[in-house]
This record gives sequence, structure tokens and C-alpha cells, in this order.
Amino acid sequence: MHNQPTALLLGAYPPPTGGIAVHIKRLASLLVEAGFSVIVVDFYGRSPVSTDDGVTVMRVGRFNMLGFVRMLLFLLRSRFSVVHLHGSSFRRGALVSRALTSLIRARNRLVTIHSGSFVSFYDSSSDRTQNHIRRLLDRFDTIVCVGQEQREHLKNIGYPDDRLEVIPAFIAPKRADSSEIRLSIDELRDNVDLIVSTSGCGADYYGHHTILQAVALARENGLRIGLVFAFYAMYDEPYFSQLVESIGQTPNSLVYRDLSPEEFSDILYHSDVYVRATDRDGDAIAIREAIHWNCVVVATSAVLRPRGCLLFEFNDSAELASQLSKAAAGFTPSYEENAPIERLLELYRVNRVVQ
Repeated sequence: MHNQPTALLLGAYPPPTGGIAVHIKRLASLLVEAGFSVIVVDFYGRSPVSTDDGVTVMRVGRFNMLGFVRMLLFLLRSRFSVVHLHGSSFRRGALVSRALTSLIRARNRLVTIHSGSFVSFYDSSSDRTQNHIRRLLDRFDTIVCVGQEQREHLKNIGYPDDRLEVIPAFIAPKRADSSEIRLSIDELRDNVDLIVSTSGCGADYYGHHTILQAVALARENGLRIGLVFAFYAMYDEPYFSQLVESIGQTPNSLVYRDLSPEEFSDILYHSDVYVRATDRDGDAIAIREAIHWNCVVVATSAVLRPRGCLLFEFNDSAELASQLSKAAAGFTPSYEENAPIERLLELYRVNRVVQ
């Protein structure tokens, strides 16, 4: 047991479901298969320490002082082969994360920046906030970027090539093979030409309203579309209530809330097109999954997308409708291959001096 490498993952873990949480869960399972002992410290969940598929999950919970103290004591008396911090834009918590990681003894330190808003947030931040972020990143041997834009930005502010890696946060999903989802989508398919799915929080920056407008335009041109919405995590009122009301008035539409990652993968498996209508993004795990399940991906040009995606401008429903028509006409994308996760596993196996 003492010879088994131990990986400490810092970040969210389902439930609730979210992009980073799903990635950490899949990464933890992958590491167990690769021979690691895996411990996840989840700062958001409220349930006690638990195990899942060989992964030990320590849930601290917000404002849980006792849980926080227990976590600190655990970290102080432990040594790890690898510590891997997962963050978004570090809009909050850079100072706390830096203090926390200073307590951790590990031979190898990695941090992944998941958010597509990291670059714009950093550039618009005060010198003090930028300093906190830089001092946090300086604690890690490797900075993993989910997109090329992040890497170029970090290089421009002084980080050397050998500390920067671009690895999209994609690990091949498993699907639930849900009979309920399959039957519901099959029923839609009997009445439409194209099954279009989308996902995200119930907030306006996900552009769900644009999708509804585009589908209405496409239908005026004779294209029958079946719509499948998968919402999760956060619901911004009154936007979400108005959105659900609009969906209810849209023929051939399905709405799901807070599905498991495997159930959402099943939706993509049965879809023809996946739409990502956001005004911001990271690498977007859902897009990588849609590519994996052979969907045509139609996405905003808000950030650099994988090669082969059909693009449109945020809030441009006419352009989105045109791209949906193109997909229905038999467009066959030539996607770039999803980046192999093996490179991340290679980084985990690097041995450095224990700090």
C-alpha cells in the first residue's frame, strides 16, 4: 500500500453536477484504473467523507468550520505523489487556495484552469488580484490550460513553455442507456427531421432563448426540429421561468433538469446536433462529448472551438438557423481528434522533490 502513488484532487465533485465536477469524477476513476490511490477534497458538497468507485471523497461544505479544520489536519499529516488543483477563472479564492496549497506536501503539483473567462478576468483585474493569481500559479510545477488562448496569455505574462500544457478537459464518457430518454427522443424523431440538443445552466448567457428563436426561423423555412434541453446546477429567475414557458409553447420539445452525466451522454448519443449558444466558455466538455457521440456541433465563436464545429455569433438566431439547416442537409464535420488524456497521466507520473 505504501508503494501506491497517491493523487490529491482539489475541486468540486458531484453532486451537484457541473463541468469541473464531472471532469474530476471521471479523472479520479481513470487514476484509480491507472493504479493511484485517489483522494478528492470537495469544498462545496455537504455530505460527510465517502467513497465512490475506489475514490475517497472528503466533502468540506461551505461555512462548515469543523469540516474545514478536519481537512486541514488531514492535509498537514499527509504526503502525496501528486496534488492537482482545479479552478475556473480564480475570480474568488486565489488567496485561500494559495494558503491551502502551501500546506500540502507533494512531489508533483498541477493546476488546471477550466474557465474561458480566465483571460478577460485577469486582464480586467486590479494589480492586487493579478498578483494573488500569479502567486497561486507559481506554486505549481505544471499549469494545464484547456485551450490555446489561455496558454498564449500565460506565456505573454512570463510563464515558460515547459510549465504550460494544453489538455482539453475531456475524458471519454459512459452513457446510462436510459429507456426513458431513448423512448422520449424516438417519439420526437417520428415527427421531426432533426434532433437538436443543448445544455447548460438556466441563465441568459447560455443563449437558450437564441436557440428557440433560431428553431422558429428554421421551422418557417420548412425544417422540422425536435429540441432537447438539459438544464443543471443554477437557475436564474425570472429568466429561467420565462424560458421554460417559451419552451412549453414550442412543439416537439423536451426538458430535463439535473441529469447525471451518464444520462446527459445518453441524450447526446441519440441526438443529431448539439448546440452551444454561450457568450463565454472554457473548452466546453459537452462539445467534446458531442463530438465523441458523432453529433454535428453548432457553437458560438465566443472562444476557439474544435476544428469541424459550425459557428455563429452569440445572439444571432438567423445565423444559427442557417447552420441548423446546413446540418440537416447532410453536413459531415471533419473534427480534430480529442486530445488524449494519456498526456495528463504522464504528467502525474513525474517525480519531483517533496516540498
